[in-house]
Amino acid sequence: MFVPYLESVRGFAVVAIFVRHVWGLYGSPHVGIGFSLDPLVNQLNIGVDIFFVLSALVMTLSIEKRLHQPDYSYRSYLRARIWRIGPAYWFVLVLSLIFLVPTSIPESTVFSKVGLQNVLSFVFFMQTPNPVSFGVYSALSPFWTLSIEIILYLLLPFVLRKLTTIHPVAIISTGFAISIAWLFFVQYASGPLIHLLQNYSASCGQPRGYDFIKYYLSHQFPAYIFHFSVGIALAKLLIESKQRKGNPGTVRYQSSILIGSGIFVIVATMEILGNLSIKYQYFNALNYILLRSHQALTDFFFESIPYALGTGLVILGISYTSTNFKRRISPYWLTGTGKIGFSIYLIHMPILFALTKTTLFAKLASLPSRWLWLSILPTVTIWTLATLIYLAIEAPFQNYGKKPPKVSAREIFKSFRRRTGERLK
Repeated sequence: MFVPYLESVRGFAVVAIFVRHVWGLYGSPHVGIGFSLDPLVNQLNIGVDIFFVLSALVMTLSIEKRLHQPDYSYRSYLRARIWRIGPAYWFVLVLSLIFLVPTSIPESTVFSKVGLQNVLSFVFFMQTPNPVSFGVYSALSPFWTLSIEIILYLLLPFVLRKLTTIHPVAIISTGFAISIAWLFFVQYASGPLIHLLQNYSASCGQPRGYDFIKYYLSHQFPAYIFHFSVGIALAKLLIESKQRKGNPGTVRYQSSILIGSGIFVIVATMEILGNLSIKYQYFNALNYILLRSHQALTDFFFESIPYALGTGLVILGISYTSTNFKRRISPYWLTGTGKIGFSIYLIHMPILFALTKTTLFAKLASLPSRWLWLSILPTVTIWTLATLIYLAIEAPFQNYGKKPPKVSAREIFKSFRRRTGERLK
């Protein structure tokens, strides 16, 4: 479903992740305008947290809208989801494996027994739950979030049926409790499970260190249940707000407080975690994952939860604003970026890795104005290719997935058996 101001928020998330990855791949150069912006740029991975909240929000609104329609079924829902993300994802995955091996993806992680497991895990969106394939392809590192999204898609219709009468505050509180409990388990009680997963990884031919498995566990689905609970609660609040009208002055005041509070939470968290990351080199997670200092524990427990809360407050505040305000914060270039955001998200890292290997990149890197050119080149390339992928693959298959199938798979199978039986006779 297309809501301009939500697409604008998605567009911001896409730009944030893109800038963060460009900055990181180019050696994390100093950024400042009289004062250092490095801590804020360091934390632009907030885009992932925004994606998770938005996914739960938009999917909940979509399901609640269609839940009572006669043609709605879990099968039709899953079919639409698969056609929505599958074709573009598989297209980029195949091209990446063709063109980035062996320059950016080692041959041994593809053309071997463990390589086959890696490839199949990626094909079936299982790269994150599988400790063998988790983080194995640096050039495809953003793909880890898609496994989390798929689990959300599978569970959400069942979860929503149980939450019909639950207050949004209770939903958020429960999500927070589950995510924090999971992180406490990973930090203080996951030793036996880590050893078990280490043995499994070693038996598959991909040995993993204790610190790596601990980091892997901290990025599994339970750690992001709070994000999804914020999205679900937001959807419920948006549905309720349409059913009642408030005093315009009061609503305007509420929206200002919500947006201001959300921005404060986000910026304050970015400043704190960004400074910790730069000072202690926490941008490499293995530098903090085994430590018990208050700095390391702060980064571990609050790496993403405050961002989900801040995102929820900002979106809720925007939803209460006037139509004119929503239009102002939804310029075409930003909503357009949000619309093709999935394609940008898929291709930006493979393209960035490919560009860094070219002679053109090396020539631009030697120029005095190199940062300008090294920003323009990937931006134009990625936005152009993403638009083509969206128009040629993503949008057509998305529209196809919305149409009910003319013949079910069961009917096709029955027809095949009937025809085969007639031939045998």
